[in-house]
Amino acid sequence: MSKPRHPQLLELARWYGGRFDPNDISVDLINQRIDKLARRRTFGKAGFAKSQT
Repeated sequence: MSKPRHPQLLELARWYGGRFDPNDISVDLINQRIDKLARRRTFGKAGFAKSQT
């Protein structure tokens, strides 16, 4: 997305929801999303293990 003439730029911008700005990043938001993924993985593993018994 950093190359303005890349053939897939418009497709990536539509997928991402707009132009990517690497300076516009929220560490708190990233940490929240990682925590959510970690919780989902933990619950998923526990549920899978439970279903195997």
